[in-house]
Amino acid sequence: MFLEFKKKIRLWIDKVLKDADNYFLCYLPENIGFFASYILNIFYRGIKTNKEETDSLKRLSRDSIVIYTVKYKNFFEYLFLYTKYKREKLPVPTLAFGFKIFLWQPVSRVFKALIAVFYYFYKNLSFKSPYKSGYIKKAVLNGKTGVFPLIEKKWFYKKFIKEQTCPVQYLINIQKQTDKTVYIVPHLTFFSKNPHKSHYKLIDALFGPAEKPGVIRRTITLLKNPGQIFVEISAPFNLKNFLNKPENLEKSAEDLANDIRKILIKQINRHRQGVTGPIIKSYDEIKQNVLTKKVLMNYMKDQAKRHKEPVSAIYKKAGAYLDEIASKHKFALTRLVMPILKFILNLMFEEFKADPAQIARLKEMSKKGPIIFIPCHKSHIDYMVLFWTIYLNRLYLPHIAAGKNMSFLPFGPIFRRGGAFFIRRTFKGAPLYSKVFGQYVYNLLEEGGNIEVFIEGTRSRSGKLLKPKLGFMNILLNAYSKGACDDLIFAPISIGYDRVIEEKEYIKEAEGAEKKPENFKQVISARKVLKKKYGKIHIKFPEPISLNEFLRENDSDIKNMDTKQQNSLCKRVSYRILNSIDEASVITPHALVASAILNHFKEVLSYQTITDHIKNYSDYLSLFNATFADTITKDYENGIKNSLASYEHRRLIEKLPGKEKTEYMVKTGKRKILDYYRNNCAYFFIPAAYTAAAILIGDKFTFAAADIKKTYRFLKKFFKNEFTYDQKKSSEYFIKKTIEAFIKEKIITESDTNKGEYQVSSKGLIRLKHYASFIKKFFESYLIVLLFLKNHNNKNYSAKALLKKIQSFGNKMYKTKKIQLPESLSIINYKNALDYFAYHGIKKSDQDQEKILIYQKKIIKFIEAFNK
Repeated sequence: MFLEFKKKIRLWIDKVLKDADNYFLCYLPENIGFFASYILNIFYRGIKTNKEETDSLKRLSRDSIVIYTVKYKNFFEYLFLYTKYKREKLPVPTLAFGFKIFLWQPVSRVFKALIAVFYYFYKNLSFKSPYKSGYIKKAVLNGKTGVFPLIEKKWFYKKFIKEQTCPVQYLINIQKQTDKTVYIVPHLTFFSKNPHKSHYKLIDALFGPAEKPGVIRRTITLLKNPGQIFVEISAPFNLKNFLNKPENLEKSAEDLANDIRKILIKQINRHRQGVTGPIIKSYDEIKQNVLTKKVLMNYMKDQAKRHKEPVSAIYKKAGAYLDEIASKHKFALTRLVMPILKFILNLMFEEFKADPAQIARLKEMSKKGPIIFIPCHKSHIDYMVLFWTIYLNRLYLPHIAAGKNMSFLPFGPIFRRGGAFFIRRTFKGAPLYSKVFGQYVYNLLEEGGNIEVFIEGTRSRSGKLLKPKLGFMNILLNAYSKGACDDLIFAPISIGYDRVIEEKEYIKEAEGAEKKPENFKQVISARKVLKKKYGKIHIKFPEPISLNEFLRENDSDIKNMDTKQQNSLCKRVSYRILNSIDEASVITPHALVASAILNHFKEVLSYQTITDHIKNYSDYLSLFNATFADTITKDYENGIKNSLASYEHRRLIEKLPGKEKTEYMVKTGKRKILDYYRNNCAYFFIPAAYTAAAILIGDKFTFAAADIKKTYRFLKKFFKNEFTYDQKKSSEYFIKKTIEAFIKEKIITESDTNKGEYQVSSKGLIRLKHYASFIKKFFESYLIVLLFLKNHNNKNYSAKALLKKIQSFGNKMYKTKKIQLPESLSIINYKNALDYFAYHGIKKSDQDQEKILIYQKKIIKFIEAFNK
C-alpha cells in the first residue's frame, strides 16, 4: 500500500515537472475556491466603481489585449480588481506582473509551483523568470489580463543593477509581435475625496497619508467606512498608436518604456487632482504666495512712488483686499453641509441628475487643465444643484466666484469656507484691487484649482440667457497667457427648471421694482419655499471647450495679442460658451405649454388647440436635434396635462367651467410669468421666428429664399443683445433648415414651375404668425424705447431715471392700446434696446431724429405684418 502511494506521488510530481512552465506565482486562477472568493467579496464589497467606466472595459476587451496599471505596487489594489472584475464578468487580472501570490492560491497549486521552482533551481542554480520563459507573453497573447505597477520600491536597483524585466518594455515587445492592440488602462484607488495636505500630521507619518495609506490605515478605513473608498478608471493608453507615431519609430524599447511610464504617471496624477484637487494650503501660505509675486510686488512699489505713500501702507491695503476676496475652503464643512444640501434638494424637487456619459467626458478633459465651470444663472438654487452634482460625481469642487453682495453676515463666512471667493461688481477706481484679484485667480489656476463662474453676471429675470460679462473671462485669459496653466477647460452647463422659486420676484424686477440686496432676513423667509414642490431640474454638460483647441481652430496665439485682439478673443469664447449652453437646454412641457398659449391670438384656447400647437413645435424642434425632457419623451400626454395643471394650480391660467370641451385662458396679469417659461425654449425657435417674420413682411404668398436673406440678417443684428447665435453656422444655413421644416409642416410648399420659389399655404399664414410671435414682444419693447427717445430728445436723465421714465411711457402706450402685449413692458428689454440704439448712434439729440424715423418705420412694418 505504501509503495502504491509512493508511486502515485511520483507520478504526480512527474506530471507537475512536465508541466512546470505553467506554475508561476504571478498567476492567480479565476477559480480559487468558494471560501477564498467569499472572504474577498465580503472584504471589498463596500468599495465603489463607476458603471460607465467599467462598461468601457467590456467594449475594449472584444478584439484587444487589456492590461491594467496602478501607480504603486500593493496587493490591496490588485486583489480588489481581481475580485470586482471577476464578480462583474469583466476582464479579470489573473496575471500580476512583479507579484508573488501565495495566500490566495489553491493549496495544490502552491505545492506545484514550489516543486517546479525547486526543481528548476536544482537543475540551473537560478530561478525561472515568467518573462524570459515566455509564460507571460503566451498568457497575454491567449487573452489573459494582467496588472502591473508603475512605481516600485528599489525600482532603479531592480531595473538597472539586477536587470529585471520591465513590464512596460515587455508589453512593447509583445505589441510589436501581434496585430491586436494592447491597451494599458490606469486605475486609481481613492481613500478620501479630500485634497492632499501640504504638511503631514503624526498619524500620516505612522500609518501613511490618506492618498497612500499603510496596511493598518487602509484596513481601518475599509472596515469603518467602506463607502468612502472608490476606484476610478482613467483613459486607456493605446500602445499601438503610440509606437506608430513618427517620432517614436526610431526610439529603443527602453526609451519608449520610460516615456510611457512618465505619461501614465502624469495622467494618473492629473486624474487624481481632477477628483481631489490641488494640495491644500493654509490661508497664510496662499496669502504669502499671492502677495509676494514679483509682478504684484513691483506694481505695489510703483504705486507707493506714484502716490507718495509708504510702501507698507500699500502692502497693508493689498492684504485687506485679499482678505475681502479670498476663499478659505474647509472640507470638513463641505462634508457637514452635503447631507443637508441633499435633503433640501430632495424636499423641493422631484429629480435632478446629470448624464454619466457627459460627466465622464468632462473628467477626461480635466486631465488637460483646470475646469472653469460656467453654468447659466436662473436661480440661487444653481449654486446648490451644481455643487451637489460635482461632489456626487467625484469631481474636485470648484472655487466659486460670487458677488460681494453674497458676503453678508452670518452666511458670508460660511460661503467663504464652502469655497466661495468674492468679487466686486465693478473694479472702477480700484486699480490695486484689480491687480490683487487678478493675481489671486492666477494663483488658483497655477495650483490646478477648478473655478465656477456665472458668465451672465447675475440671475436671468427673463428666462433666456443674458449677454456675457467679459471682465472675469478676461482675467482668466490673462492668467492663461502668462503661463498659469497648460490649458483652460471651459465647461458650459445648462440648468433648467420646471419652475423657478423666484418667479414672482423676477416679474416684479422686470417691471421696474428695485432688486433687494441679499440679507439674513431673506434667508429666514426662504424657508417658505421648502414647503412647495418645484418639479424637476434638468442638468446638461455639453462638450467642454479646450482653450488650446479653440486657439488652434482660430489660428490664434494669445501670447502675441494686443489688448484689442484679446478682448475680441474673450468675446468669441464667451459667446461660444453661451451658445453651447443654449443648444444643450432641455425642452420642458412647461416651456411648450407657455409658448402654445402665448403665441396664439385668441384669449380662450381649447385643450386640443394647445396640444396641436405643441405637436407642431415638437416636430420642428426634432429637426434641430433639441433635447426633450423625460416628461415629454416618456409620457407626452401626461407631461402636457401636468404642466397645464401646474399653471392652473398656481393661478396663471384658468380652466373655464361649463364647457363641452376643455378650454383655458390666461389670468389677468399673469402673461409675464408664462413669458418667462416661454423664453426657456425661445432660442430654438429664433431661426423660425426670423424666417417667418421675413416672409410675412414681404406681404406675398410666393417668395424665394433669396428674398428673405436681407431681412433675416437685419433681424439677427437687430436682436444681437437678445439672443446668441452659433458662430460656425451662417444665416443661409438656418434659413435653409427652417424652410425644410416649414415644408415638412406644410406651412409652405415648393413651387412646381419656378425652382427656388415657395408658396405659403392657406393655413401656413397663421402658423407663420405663431412662430413670429416669439419675437413680437421685442419689437414692441424696442418701439417704446425708440418713441421715448423721439419725444424726449433734449432731456438728460441718469441711467436709472431714464429707465423709470421709459417704463412709465411704455405703461401709457399699453393703456392706450398702442402696443398689445403686457410682456413687452420689460426693463430688461428696454436696457437692451437702449444699448442697441446707442451703439447705432441714437441717443437723445435732435440730430438722431432721422435715424429714429427709419427704425420706427421698420419696427411698425413688422408689427403690422404680425397683426394682419
